[in-house]
Amino acid sequence: MNERMNGWVDEWMGERGGPRRSSRPATHPSIHSSIHPRLALVLLLSMALGACERDHVEITVEPRADGSFLRSLHLWHTDSQKKGQILAPPTALVDQAKAQYPKRLDTPDASVAFQGEFRVVPPDVRRGDETNRGVYTVWPSRLGHVGYYRERRPGRTDHFTRFREAADAADLLVTLAATMARQQLKGEAGLDKLAELLEGPFRKDFKEALFFVAHADLGAAAQFGSQDAEKLLVGASAYLVQFAEERGYLEAADLPRLLTRDGALGVATALVAKKMGRPLDAPLRKRLLGLLEPDTAKAAYQAALAEMKLTEKQFDDALKPLTEGLLHLQLFATAPELRYTLVLPPGADALHTSGIKDEKENRLHWRDELDDRPVASLYFALWAAPDSEWQTARLGRVALRGKELLDYVLWENGLRPELAAAWRAALDRLDPKGDLAAQLTAIRLGPPAKDGQPEEGARLLLDALKPKKP
Repeated sequence: MNERMNGWVDEWMGERGGPRRSSRPATHPSIHSSIHPRLALVLLLSMALGACERDHVEITVEPRADGSFLRSLHLWHTDSQKKGQILAPPTALVDQAKAQYPKRLDTPDASVAFQGEFRVVPPDVRRGDETNRGVYTVWPSRLGHVGYYRERRPGRTDHFTRFREAADAADLLVTLAATMARQQLKGEAGLDKLAELLEGPFRKDFKEALFFVAHADLGAAAQFGSQDAEKLLVGASAYLVQFAEERGYLEAADLPRLLTRDGALGVATALVAKKMGRPLDAPLRKRLLGLLEPDTAKAAYQAALAEMKLTEKQFDDALKPLTEGLLHLQLFATAPELRYTLVLPPGADALHTSGIKDEKENRLHWRDELDDRPVASLYFALWAAPDSEWQTARLGRVALRGKELLDYVLWENGLRPELAAAWRAALDRLDPKGDLAAQLTAIRLGPPAKDGQPEEGARLLLDALKPKKP
């Protein structure tokens, strides 16, 4: 923690190249990804000149009407300095997958591939102590089926607990700031006002801003790195500036000054003086700037911890839910890339999905990353697939697709087992050469309705059989 404390000021003022902690790649925009322009330039040059290595995980799911699915997993590694080469994936990724698959496929290169038939999503992808989770559900019927596949990547899902931990860390950080202010500005006029602000309104505002950041971050993660995510985060950044302006911590007009060390120090010292209720005279400016010297900052930090009865390690550990659990700095893509593809059954219509549809091949695609972000979304798809052969044989044509088929299948699967069996037996006797409307209206699962209306399932079929309006 000594090194971090010594470097905080210089890092954020652009002297040492920015914060050292970085745990998220830039494929998925983050609310915390705004960095100093000079730092960004250095990072881009470093990335261009240095090697960029990355693991890749590609999963293809082919669901079936019987509730099973074929799952293929493909693993490989790339290195920007070895363009065009497919390299062997790390042992950890292979071992995690190998334990779940009965069959390893041959590949023409150093990549590794597995395949197997499943009814429950296997835990074949891991991140730390977390694995992927998922289920495949099918609602069958004579006319076709409705399938619902969902899976999530590894990651934390306890969002409230995660934020509460970060809020506790934020409380501790504010307490440290107030303790340092009392110790290092002792005797200065307005110190009591500053301390009261830190421990009162600022503590509350800090946690409100953190909650908003966490909320925006989850929303962006749910967009799978699309342009909508970038739009959301730009809007969130604008809101945070407005939030800071309304509470008197910042003025948008001063934003350009924050891009230079001298400018940022000027804004910061002026703000402290304002909150102390006094002008920023030369003695106060000198004292505030003196506190930013590395040796002085280190001594002030250690003195505050001593009063708080905390060791540096205890403070460092207590702060991790904030520095590592909530606030991530996303610079460039290094985490394993995740590619998911779901091959829809023949004739299926995807009614609801978080994926991007390939109309030509009737597939759904997702691109994500196996990193430390909390899980905020699912790879999911809900579809309806007609049994063309049965519908043609009993209804004369394929009458139910898409939403109409979904409504019918869900109705049928809501029947009690004995009623469902009777209904299906009646459907099997339908003859499209006869009067289908009369045949359907005659099917009864109980006493006839007083208003003479047919069973709900018959009504859905009759509506579907009506000529469609152009």
